[in-house]
Amino acid sequence: MDAPVVAGEAFGAPSAPCPPTQRRLRLTIKTAAGAADNSLERVARYEPQHPAVKGLAPMALRLCIHLSCARVQSRPATRRPARASALWLLLATVLACAPPIANATPASSASDPPAPVAPTNMRDLDAWLDYKGRADIDALPSEARIFYRHGRIAWTQGQDVEAVRLVRGAATLDPSFAAPHVTLFSWFVFRDPSQALLSAATLVDLVRKDFRLQLHLVANSLFFLLHAWFFGVLAAALLLVALHQGALRHLWHERLCNVLPPRSASIWAWVLLLLPWAAGLGLALPALVFLAMLWPTLKRYERGIFLVLAAQVATAPLAGALMGRLALPLQDRGAPYYGITGLEHQPYSTARESDLAATASHHPDDGFLHFGLAWMAKKGGYLETADAAYRRVLEIWPSSDRAYNNLGNILASQGRFDEALKDYGAAVNLNPSNAAAYFNASQVHTRVFDYGAASDALARASALDFEMVKSFQTRSGSSLPLVDEWIAPGTLWGALLTRDAAGSVAIPRAWYEVVEASGWRYTAPVILLTLLALGLGIGWQRELPIRPCSNCSRIVCRRCSKRRREVALCRACAAAAAQAESPDFAKVLLGQRARSARRRADMLRTALASLVPGFGLLTFRHAFRAVVVLTLSAGLASMALGVRGPFLYEPHVASAATSNAGLWFAVGWVAVYTISILEYLSRASREKAQSPASARGRTAPDHTAAEAA
Repeated sequence: MDAPVVAGEAFGAPSAPCPPTQRRLRLTIKTAAGAADNSLERVARYEPQHPAVKGLAPMALRLCIHLSCARVQSRPATRRPARASALWLLLATVLACAPPIANATPASSASDPPAPVAPTNMRDLDAWLDYKGRADIDALPSEARIFYRHGRIAWTQGQDVEAVRLVRGAATLDPSFAAPHVTLFSWFVFRDPSQALLSAATLVDLVRKDFRLQLHLVANSLFFLLHAWFFGVLAAALLLVALHQGALRHLWHERLCNVLPPRSASIWAWVLLLLPWAAGLGLALPALVFLAMLWPTLKRYERGIFLVLAAQVATAPLAGALMGRLALPLQDRGAPYYGITGLEHQPYSTARESDLAATASHHPDDGFLHFGLAWMAKKGGYLETADAAYRRVLEIWPSSDRAYNNLGNILASQGRFDEALKDYGAAVNLNPSNAAAYFNASQVHTRVFDYGAASDALARASALDFEMVKSFQTRSGSSLPLVDEWIAPGTLWGALLTRDAAGSVAIPRAWYEVVEASGWRYTAPVILLTLLALGLGIGWQRELPIRPCSNCSRIVCRRCSKRRREVALCRACAAAAAQAESPDFAKVLLGQRARSARRRADMLRTALASLVPGFGLLTFRHAFRAVVVLTLSAGLASMALGVRGPFLYEPHVASAATSNAGLWFAVGWVAVYTISILEYLSRASREKAQSPASARGRTAPDHTAAEAA
């Protein structure tokens, strides 16, 4: 049987008979040679970060195989050559079976320390902080929220020191987590104002940098402002209807008396007043219709409240469109963001990167998609993909200093330091306040031993953002800590405010039960009925004018009023004056009746002003101040009823309730009632001091010209 051909013959080694022991060794070398040839093909297909490796790996494989075969061919079958050949064979096999060098991340060597292992105890904050530092992880969002909840619970149990430690640790685990800073501020605002100011400063810095947090604050603030303002104006309109319900019923009573007895007409007037509220037509529709009928008798500030409420109801459908536009950054798909606003703090996902790449290929001119693709590819270690994506971003956004900075980081990671420094310089030229570009340039200057330039760049970075420099300098897990920058908030806001970013109509959950938010199917009939009521009220006032009694301010008209010289009196005042035997005694009787009516009105007004915030101001014609107080009251009432902002910055983490929320809520109500009552008492005392009755020491009836004669 012919001798088998071994691997050494492929390199030119002579073929000769050999003993069985050496033959078995040569067969083993042949198997290793086949594996080596496969490894040679795999090595040739990759582009390692160090080009020298690509040339040395095939040479080392071939040399090992050649030496192994040569020693087997040239030495006799002894143990010593067999051992030496076996050693060469072992080295060749290891090199042949080693995995190829990928272009994404450098291969780890045996001398590298083992990867840090995440702790399993969710009560050991120090272990998680140590793990975050050793693993060089930017944020641990889930763990941060768990420790934040532990801190809130500890605070309710009276463990103040432990609560502060846990909440501060949560802020360290996730630097983008804003809730710990808000909580620390609320805890320290009365105990340690300096610590409260530090927490507030950190929170302000987070708001300045994080677009999603800005959107959360702006959109929810706008929602609560629209919500509270609408119900504040509506409450003012309802109070006006209550103040003028006598005039409204008088209008209906006089016309119902044409077909009904007076007592039945009075009952039906009350039915017409209360029926729309009980019929489920909402609050705005009856208020607008009733005030429109009273338009000729309303004062100027009362007409202003009516017009503001009408404008709010007419533009209510636009509020849904506004909420829909603000909800665009929270959507997973769709222009202009395509769901990339939440990528900044998300871990790497192969599926997410593939989805971004596919979407970016269909929208080659969308800078957000390419920036998100580059960001996700960089997290996964695919530097070539990130490099190409950032270069495409710069073609779309030539003035993006953050894209230049991130591209420089990729080049620096590949060892292309000169190109990286050029990109950092471009970023600084576009934005001289870019602290990250200065810091990254200082790291590269240090790597190339240019310590002077590194010191200057680091000094500028520290002057612009000292906290960022301190945070990245203390990272022990990175040999070259570089700062990547997410899309600027101004760029994201600019896309949201453009005309092309048209979202669908989105009604917040708190408005689902509000009939005024039903859209044009409700708004159009309300506008039509309001216009009809306005025309009807003007026509009725011309036909049968109504006015207050000159003595007691009771509503009268031409039919029910009694003329006494130059004044128009109600029937009760006219009957009281008729009992007098002389004009002077008639004045006394009318004065007593006027004082009694005014006293009852003042008592009722004071009671309502004490119970209803803003009512006292409304009776003194301070419409704007009254609406502001009622708006604040509507906001506090919404909080008491559990109304929450529809825009979530992050998923809500259930936590134990603290006494601070109730304290701030109580403080808000006390402030609203204090402002309302003090303003009312001030206006009431001023009116009493300026009244003619107090100046003369007696009360006289109000002699108003009877224009309805």
